[in-house]
Amino acid sequence: MKINWQNHSNLTHKEVEELTAIEYNLRKKIVSILIAEAKEEYSGDFSGYEFDFDVETKQIEISNKTPEPMYSEFKAILKKHGNL
Repeated sequence: MKINWQNHSNLTHKEVEELTAIEYNLRKKIVSILIAEAKEEYSGDFSGYEFDFDVETKQIEISNKTPEPMYSEFKAILKKHGNL
C-alpha cells in the first residue's frame, strides 16, 4: 500500500508529526477494511493499493493509480463502510 501526500509544502515539524499520526490511523483502518472485505486474490497483498492523502483537509481517498479491478472494488467497499 502506498499513500501519497498531497498539498504538503511548507509543513512544520509538528504538523508532519500530527499528519503522520493521522496517516498511521488511516492505514490501520484501511488494512482492517481490506482484510475483512478484499477479494481473496488480493488478500494479504495490499501493495497494489494506492491512496491520496490531502494534508490540508486531512482526507484520504483511493488513488486512480490503483489498478482495476482493485480500484472499483475498493470504491464499492467504501460505499458499504462510508468514507475513510
